[in-house]
Amino acid sequence: MTALAPWLSDDGLRVFLVLTVILGGGAAFLAGNGLARSWKPFWRVFVYMALLAAAVRFFHYALYDGRLLSPYDYLVTYALLLAARRSASASRGRRRWLRNIAGFTSGQARLLGGRRTPDIGFHFRTFGGHHDDAHGRADRCRRCGRVLASCNGEDDANTTTIAVVGPVTGQYASFGAQMKNGADLAVADINEAGGVLGKTLELEVGDDACDPKQAVAVANQMAGDKVALVAGHYCSGSSIPASQVYAESNLVQISPASTNPALTDNRAGPNIYRVCGRDDQQGSIAGAYLAKHFGDKNIAIIDDKTAYGKGLAEEVKKALNADGKQEVLAESYTAGEKDYSALVSKLKQADVDVLFVGGYHTEAGLIARQMRDQGMDTILMGGDALITQEYWSITGPAGEGTLMTFSPDPRKNPAAAEVVARFKEKGIEPEVRALHYAAIQAWKEAAEKAGSTDAAAVVKALNDNEFDTVIGKFKFNEKGDPNLPPYAVYRWSDGAYEEIGDETPSPAG
Repeated sequence: MTALAPWLSDDGLRVFLVLTVILGGGAAFLAGNGLARSWKPFWRVFVYMALLAAAVRFFHYALYDGRLLSPYDYLVTYALLLAARRSASASRGRRRWLRNIAGFTSGQARLLGGRRTPDIGFHFRTFGGHHDDAHGRADRCRRCGRVLASCNGEDDANTTTIAVVGPVTGQYASFGAQMKNGADLAVADINEAGGVLGKTLELEVGDDACDPKQAVAVANQMAGDKVALVAGHYCSGSSIPASQVYAESNLVQISPASTNPALTDNRAGPNIYRVCGRDDQQGSIAGAYLAKHFGDKNIAIIDDKTAYGKGLAEEVKKALNADGKQEVLAESYTAGEKDYSALVSKLKQADVDVLFVGGYHTEAGLIARQMRDQGMDTILMGGDALITQEYWSITGPAGEGTLMTFSPDPRKNPAAAEVVARFKEKGIEPEVRALHYAAIQAWKEAAEKAGSTDAAAVVKALNDNEFDTVIGKFKFNEKGDPNLPPYAVYRWSDGAYEEIGDETPSPAG
């Protein structure tokens, strides 16, 4: 106990307690920030661990009669903390890291000759995970399995993990389900054919709820898990901020659905791609279609103020105006509301014949239904976000005659017949899911051409090759956009939608 003697005076004890609280609490706070940011930028790891090591030295001094200022003990503590962080990276998950830290005190005590202490428990929430469905439980089991395998000296050298990220929860969860359906089938088909470079694919699912902040958190999670590919996100407002994380982490992102031009015009890095079209492309198709078929009608354009909705509405307006047609009304609305009667009343007062909605199916469906409730026979037109059966579930017969733009129907592509049949065997319509399937398909072909799943090699292969996918053959241009056929116009009728091309539309039901 002689080591404690200088500290037993009142002044010494106060100094000891103050330093312990400041360093221990501060280090814990910084380490927590490190976890939340997934260790980006990487140099923060060393700073956080140095402070945390100092705090641990103080606690060890108090508990084990340790050597407070021993450089050897401090360096051992620091090395063990960094090793714990490294083991988390190797297992592609932070849960193992937390367990390592939980058992750290007792392990260090044994190494330095101290006494064993009780285990420390941790409770934490998975990024993006607010639900406890079967997939969530399976994912937790899979992660636990990896930890146990690693503890037994095994590794996951025979598997490659990729991820699909989208709105698993929230008002756009139907699109998240579509993404997962497409990714599940792609992974199953690839594994059945032998995997990628002899390795089995594992699919991880991230939930961004189409929320930009949550999207960044999930992107950091995927970067920490070192997945080989992120097929996502869905909403442009999620993809754009998340792409910054993927660019910094050198992780390949291929979005199957984010259409805002800024994703690739302001490309965060050379590893960011998409396999869908762009809003300036579908906006020009929609605007030209409106000008041609409704040139003598009153047209209004509204948007939901999101990156996707506002961007699409602006492109439609630009194309419409370029053809010499002016809208009679342009408004914005707030997504997530239930009552749009005030907006509908304004549309009715302006005698709007055709309404273009830059937004998602939930609000568009409510607006369509509320227009019919006010006796309006206005034709509603939207973008590719209306390609979901949930739109008709919201509108019912009020959705009759709704128009929208989307990629050419893969059901009419002979090369996609086999995949389309497998989708239908599962009771799934293939249109939207085909894009999610194609994102994984293109990455798989690139990895095989590169002979590696390393991001730099895959990026080079993505840039240099043409890909034969379920949505057709395409190459990526210098921005990361595919040279796919132009958008087509579709029409909802009797609960189903069909491509109508440049046909004159029927009146709304």
